[in-house]
Amino acid sequence: MFLVLLPIGNETESVRRQPWVSYGLIGVNLLVQLVLSVGFDDERTLRHAGQKYGEIMEFLAGHPYLEPPPDVATHLEPDFREDLASARADLGARGELPDEARWGREQEQLGRLVEEFRERLSRLTARRFGFTPADAHLGNGLTSMFVHGGWGHLIGNLLILLLSGPFLEDVFGRALFGGLYLLSGAAAVVAQAAADPESPIPMVGASGAIAGVMGAFLVRLATSKIRFLFIPVLFLPALRFTFALPAFVILPFWFLEQVASARVGVSGVAWWAHIGGFLCGLAVALAVKLVRLEERVIHPGIEKEISLVQHPGIERAHEARLAGDLATARRAIQEVLAEQPGNPDALGEAYETALAAGDAGAPGRRRRGFWTC
Repeated sequence: MFLVLLPIGNETESVRRQPWVSYGLIGVNLLVQLVLSVGFDDERTLRHAGQKYGEIMEFLAGHPYLEPPPDVATHLEPDFREDLASARADLGARGELPDEARWGREQEQLGRLVEEFRERLSRLTARRFGFTPADAHLGNGLTSMFVHGGWGHLIGNLLILLLSGPFLEDVFGRALFGGLYLLSGAAAVVAQAAADPESPIPMVGASGAIAGVMGAFLVRLATSKIRFLFIPVLFLPALRFTFALPAFVILPFWFLEQVASARVGVSGVAWWAHIGGFLCGLAVALAVKLVRLEERVIHPGIEKEISLVQHPGIERAHEARLAGDLATARRAIQEVLAEQPGNPDALGEAYETALAAGDAGAPGRRRRGFWTC
């Protein structure tokens, strides 16, 4: 690798509220990875599975006429499969294939080796908690969103979530954002399973759900600029520089890359999960925009929460005090304090009313044992 391109920031600097859902998702993913890395020794499990796989390979090499199960055959190198086929043909041509009874015993022996190999593989965290299309379980569809293939995989996903999630959560609200994330993750699982329903390879990672966040980001925050760090030559980091591109440029390009990789069949990445999650997020954001849900419900609710609305009794007391009607001012402020004893504005108005009445001690405020400001 000769270059590095990393997203490092979003030019939308602030949000109206703390993005607790985004922070919560990041925290849960980090916690799950920490627990799994401490509680499961995948390296040891892989080593044991590799030893058993070596025994299967050795047994097949000595008995090339046997048929390995599909989930084992997918692990065999193409050259090895060709060698088995050639050896099988040679034995057949020379009439040296075993009789049916011996063949059956040896096939059973291979089956036992395969079962031991499967049992060892099943101990891997990806097998326990990932989603395997050929052995689909609803629970694994959910847990797979929070399990990663290592710290590098996790940090890469969470970086994208941190750069996009808080800003989308700010405009969509916490409930809709959380629902969008989970729905996109589910769509990612469905898309990957539909693309390769017989696959024995488990899928793990939050990238499908995060792709949904990216799809919604493209609709709602298309002009928001994302900053990138570019190192054109990896071993010469001094050449690094940063630049910014709007979401409507970088996100379609990213999506087309996923489609191209899926069509070519590049292995190792659940490309269809990315595609399914992205399209789900895109569709949800378009639906929200079409029905004007943000303007009608979400935005007013957020503004009501973050706006500072003063109690009307404080305004009545203030106006009465300025008009010299201190009795009315006292009654109004006492009603507010009875309802909201700790309201700092009410305590302040009580103090001002006491001063106006010539009560220098301002008992309405001092009897509580502290000053407010």
